[in-house]
Amino acid sequence: RAVLAENAQWGEWAPNAALPVALEEMMAFIRANIALDLSVASIAKAGDCSSTTAQRLFNQHTGGSIKLWIRRLRLQEACHLLKSSGLRVNEVCEIVGFKDPLYFSRVFKEHYGIPPSKYAHGDLRP
Repeated sequence: RAVLAENAQWGEWAPNAALPVALEEMMAFIRANIALDLSVASIAKAGDCSSTTAQRLFNQHTGGSIKLWIRRLRLQEACHLLKSSGLRVNEVCEIVGFKDPLYFSRVFKEHYGIPPSKYAHGDLRP
């Protein structure tokens, strides 16, 4: 949690007036709880809407599902931590909410084209 609090500015996020308030609330909830196993129902509750409405808002305004948006956010935050924290890959994996380091490494490599260990050591940057 301390690392998450110290890195509150990941992605330089700021509220977007063009987005519905419910979506902003859900995004803020996800950012604040990124390490947890988040359900669509809990995210929808944070936005005070139904699960169906939550999915529709994410699809409409982000171009993808809630789960896809969460995965992208987790990967972005993992990149930030790998660059700046000196933490090991398995520690970063846990902090950003991936429970399985092997799955995290596979998803990271699929998304960025390099394994997180090489990214962390500065060998390559996506």
